[in-house]
Amino acid sequence: MKTFSVIVLLAFIFGALIATTSQAHDKGKQESHATSAVKVGSTKDVAVINPGEFQWKKMDALPLRPEPGAFGVTVLGDPNKNGDYAKFVRWPAKFTVPSHWHTNDVYVVMIKGSMVIKRQGKADVAINEGGFFYLPAKLKYVATCDNECSFLVWGSKAFDIFYANPSDDPRKQAKK
Repeated sequence: MKTFSVIVLLAFIFGALIATTSQAHDKGKQESHATSAVKVGSTKDVAVINPGEFQWKKMDALPLRPEPGAFGVTVLGDPNKNGDYAKFVRWPAKFTVPSHWHTNDVYVVMIKGSMVIKRQGKADVAINEGGFFYLPAKLKYVATCDNECSFLVWGSKAFDIFYANPSDDPRKQAKK
C-alpha cells in the first residue's frame, strides 16, 4: 500500500510537469539527457526524474497508427519483470488499442486528455484528465483517446499485452 501511495503522488507531481515536455516532443526535438528508471530500493534518498530528462521510446506492442504512434518512458522499476514499476505513456489523437487484455492488474492515472474504455456488453467508461482507473487482470477491453492523451500506468507484476485478435498485434505485423 505504501508503494501505491507513492506512485499516486508521483502521478500528480509529474502530471503538472509533463505538459511542458509535450510541446518539445511534438516538435520532434530529442532530449539530450540520459535517464533510466529508478531501481526500486536502490537509494535511501530522494530519486528524481524530471520531464525534461524523459527519453520517450516508441512502444512496439501498441498500434503504429496514427503517426507518430505511442511513446512511453519507464520511471520506476522494470515493467517486463515482477516488481513495482511506473511508466508514463503518451498517445496521439485518434489512437485506439484494439480488444486486448493484460495478465496482471494495472493501475492508471490520466495526466492529460481523456480515455474511453469499451468492454463487450457493458457501457463505455470515460476516464477524464486527473482521473484514476483500475484494470483487473484478464479484462478484455478496447482503449481509445480522441485527443492526444498521456497517463501514468503502474503495477507490481510484469506488464504485458495480448490482443483478442492476434492479427491486431503490431509485433506480429512487423515480422511479416
